[in-house]
Amino acid sequence: MTRKIVQIDIGVHPGGRGMANCGWTKDGKVTGGHLSGDDPPFVHIDESTIPKEILDDIWKEAEALGEAVFSLNVAQDPKWTGYNELMISFETGDPMRVCWPFGEENRDQRLKRLLDLLFKNKIGGW
Repeated sequence: MTRKIVQIDIGVHPGGRGMANCGWTKDGKVTGGHLSGDDPPFVHIDESTIPKEILDDIWKEAEALGEAVFSLNVAQDPKWTGYNELMISFETGDPMRVCWPFGEENRDQRLKRLLDLLFKNKIGGW
């Protein structure tokens, strides 16, 4: 039995104080935005819903990852100048978290199709 996914999030942390993120929930809600590195920072947030067909594709790809991927916890390396992050949260238990260096593609080919869908369907002005 696989865990029930309740939310999927991506984040981009280029280094410094700025960042961007987007999150999807099973009910179709999408929240995305960015925080500039300015002083004071500029915060931008968008909220929307995603078409059911796209949401179903995202969830199908995420659920296909299975327990071997769901148990990953790959934190950012302090030596990186920024990082990208994928987090999948479940109804129970710890979330899956995978980070990789900013400006690079994630090398875990199991995640490629899901990440392609997420980046293609993100909102938030980034």
